[in-house]
Amino acid sequence: RLHEAVGMKAEPVLQGLKHHEPIFLQRKGRKLLKKQEGTPQNIYIKWIHGEIEQEAACLELPFTLTLLLSFAMLSVYFIGQDTIMLVEDAITTDIQENANFAWAYNFGHKGIDDVNSYADFWSWCRIGFVPLVVPSQPWAYSEDLDAAVPQQNGRPAYDTALLPSRREMPGYERPTPIRNDYLRYNRIIGGIRFRQQVSATSYDNCVYPGSPDVFKAYVGKPCTQNSEQELNPDYYTTESMANPVREEWLLSEIYSQEMLIQQLIDMEDGCISATAQNRTCLCSWCDAQSPQYPWLNKQTLRLEISFPVYNAQYGIHAMATINFWFNRAGHIHKRINVRSSWASIEIRKTLTLFTILTAGMVWMLANIYLLRTEGWEIYETIIRHNNKRWFLAIFEDYLSLWNTVDWISVAIAMAILFMFVMLLLQTNAVTTTLGELAVATTSNTTLTPRAHQDMIVGYYAELSELFDRERVLRSWLCLYPMVLMMRLF
Repeated sequence: RLHEAVGMKAEPVLQGLKHHEPIFLQRKGRKLLKKQEGTPQNIYIKWIHGEIEQEAACLELPFTLTLLLSFAMLSVYFIGQDTIMLVEDAITTDIQENANFAWAYNFGHKGIDDVNSYADFWSWCRIGFVPLVVPSQPWAYSEDLDAAVPQQNGRPAYDTALLPSRREMPGYERPTPIRNDYLRYNRIIGGIRFRQQVSATSYDNCVYPGSPDVFKAYVGKPCTQNSEQELNPDYYTTESMANPVREEWLLSEIYSQEMLIQQLIDMEDGCISATAQNRTCLCSWCDAQSPQYPWLNKQTLRLEISFPVYNAQYGIHAMATINFWFNRAGHIHKRINVRSSWASIEIRKTLTLFTILTAGMVWMLANIYLLRTEGWEIYETIIRHNNKRWFLAIFEDYLSLWNTVDWISVAIAMAILFMFVMLLLQTNAVTTTLGELAVATTSNTTLTPRAHQDMIVGYYAELSELFDRERVLRSWLCLYPMVLMMRLF
């Protein structure tokens, strides 16, 4: 008490107060008495606990920085975004710039951004996209090479058509470019997948300005549901497709470019040319319709073209998807997206692998230490306050903002570790499936087109699951530092 601390006897402040005196004088007297008598014990203890926690937080600053730095190094080196972007940007740029149509001499005047109708789409596919990824002349030669070579008297003219389309190279297993080679260092796995998302047609979807009986005959056709992407879609929407149908496969691993072009023609005209030429229609969906009609029509909401590649130079799986959204105003949105993931962790460079393992070990040990520290603090709290129920002791004497942050960071760390293990397991599954496909492709046994397509379908499914797990892991890797940095405040 104040009067005891200074050795003086304080006079009671409330001695002269009467019950009939004004209320404000009574309240003032009580405040003065409280000021002289001191701070209640529970408030003082709470303040002491707060000071101790702030001191502990300050002393843990080096530990927090170590935890944050080790996690940052682990994430940056494990993701390897600089190398990932090399592969993804190369594929995106090639499709964006080099898949051209509307050719005049050696210049294609239109690209994917100029696809604004069904006819434009098929022109882009047949003249631009397929010849780009599955060229008929794999080893290309420069423009007007014939004219550049001087003509000699008495000798035949120089003709680039006689030059080899593949070349023997020292140390190569097969002449290069090998079938399905793409951009020199990538290998397209299996082939190209076309699929759609469609809507049902119904007169109930139409909006008439008056009586339906009047305008139904005037409009003359049913309407479809509106597209989910009326405005320009973002990249996230390209990573999945709800209820895909009309799946067609261009098996570039076993079919020539000429046959793939013929398949595109059958998809465009709904097997009319196949019927006229008395041949098998290569569009399986169109051939199954009665009556037969084009693969791309008014029902189409979204169209996706995708093909997986493996880059053996870096050890990266990638999946390129080219998406077209047909909104109900008549516009076509286009979006190219490439998703990638490392084929394995042990294929990384020695220094990178050493950094990943070292940073990962420090980060895991730091989280184990944090978990042990918080667990021991809870145990001490329960033992120290054995006169209280354990949950009351935790809630009243342990739980605080900083303890909550610590437990959230530990929980997220455990979730990241679990998702990392699941990603490694899925990576092994993709590697196994790709190995089986490689053995079946290079062996002497001849696969039927249907058996080959079934293997490709399985590989696509495993690869899509790998990219989904990679995306989830990256999201948690972004969340963790935000929680961890709260320990710095």
